[in-house]
Amino acid sequence: MKGRFLIASITLAIISLIAANILLPNIVETYTTTYATRYSEIMALIIGTIDALSNLPVAYTGNTLYTMLALWFIAGLITGAIIRKPESSLVGGMLTGLVFGLILIFVLASEQGIDIKIVFKDLLAKSPEEVYYRPFYVEAVAKLVYAFMSTFIGAIASAISSAVLLKPEIPKQEMPEEMYTIKTTCPSCGAEFLSTPMYCSVCGIKLRETPTIPGVSLEEKQNR
Repeated sequence: MKGRFLIASITLAIISLIAANILLPNIVETYTTTYATRYSEIMALIIGTIDALSNLPVAYTGNTLYTMLALWFIAGLITGAIIRKPESSLVGGMLTGLVFGLILIFVLASEQGIDIKIVFKDLLAKSPEEVYYRPFYVEAVAKLVYAFMSTFIGAIASAISSAVLLKPEIPKQEMPEEMYTIKTTCPSCGAEFLSTPMYCSVCGIKLRETPTIPGVSLEEKQNR
């Protein structure tokens, strides 16, 4: 993938954020308002848009739901058309959901004055008994799952688009042996020549009996 999944993730995030503000400005404004008193205007807009995009499985019905589904699908198709690597597009889309979920968890923890380090330890806990902030843990996991489920639609669409528009790799053709660089090494002094001399110009030893024509075999020379 060579880092293309990061480009795919960033591309999908930017396109979806812009598309949400264009197609669903009222929805985005509703979510943004809840953060306006605690963050700057730009930060509130970004967080509010991420929150709006990440609530697809639970918050929308009717035309709004269809618009949100179309938004993610179109954003994924555009991302795939840009990346043209199915694996990178799929992984990048899922990474976008993970990042969106983590951002919302961080914001939620900051608002409730909860130690973010302990929150992440809770998320990595192997059993419920290891969870410190249990009520918050449930809400945090929900945020993460909803964000991941929402962006997964974009990831699938991106992978499909990449697969359709994938540029076929041109197979490398092997060069005929006679087209490789000619190289002769003197067995006596080790001098190297990019030709087929009869004598070594360094020590004077005879290297071959008859002149050699590049690309012509011994049988062809005898026939001549």
